[in-house]
Amino acid sequence: MQRVGIDVSALGFAELNDRIEQSHGRPQQFGTIFVSQSGQYALPPQISAQAADNMRDSIGLGPVEMELQTLNDLAAVGVQSPRAAGTSRLYQPRVDPTNPRLRARLAAMATQDQADRNAVYKAGPVVVGQTAGKEVQKMLADDKDHTAAIKAIIESGGFPSGREVGRDGVENAFLLIQHSADKGFMKASVSQVRLAMLRGDLPRSEYAKFVDRILMLDGKNQIYGSQFHVVDHKMVPYPIEDPANVESRRRAMYMLPLKVKQAELSAAMGG
Repeated sequence: MQRVGIDVSALGFAELNDRIEQSHGRPQQFGTIFVSQSGQYALPPQISAQAADNMRDSIGLGPVEMELQTLNDLAAVGVQSPRAAGTSRLYQPRVDPTNPRLRARLAAMATQDQADRNAVYKAGPVVVGQTAGKEVQKMLADDKDHTAAIKAIIESGGFPSGREVGRDGVENAFLLIQHSADKGFMKASVSQVRLAMLRGDLPRSEYAKFVDRILMLDGKNQIYGSQFHVVDHKMVPYPIEDPANVESRRRAMYMLPLKVKQAELSAAMGG
């Protein structure tokens, strides 16, 4: 679903965000405000298409190149699209999920999932050789229950769609799969997660991260370079299959260039 929240258009939200950023003298983030160059619309030089697509993907918007192609095709035949002037509507007609009970169930499980992990974090690390604390035991028990529940949901009706449970419902279902106690189930879910990604219900970058994690569970090299570890106080990607072509694979998933992401992560940890 092309939505942010309930009644806010994803495109309207992105455009409003970009205008606020520009009003403060900062580059736009979603690439929704274009400039005219020799009769063609284009992104201003302060933002790259790849950076814009990375942000667009997070809220369910299509790639900026696709939007520019449409605007320029219309301009070529003398049609001025309202989008070219940046007049998207912030609000859109309300479309409620068709399965609110399932959406609520997924939300409840995801809330418990996060509460369990917060409790484990607050309890601190378990000393090697000692029995896991009650917080860890509860988390593992809930993960097992959630795995059984999401398995049954998928087996009975397939992976929930955004139309059924909203984009947040899809993300909650994905969260439960990632924290599954059954690694075989996680691997078997890759095709379902890919379908959700292709429908636009999940960010492409999240699918890429999931694929890399599954590969690494099997002791294989990742293919998108999404997984990092610390080496000499810097964030470095784990081994990558066919590293010469990783950037083209990342572009297809609307991910930032590897060196840019690496620099961001290293800066975040003070490296």
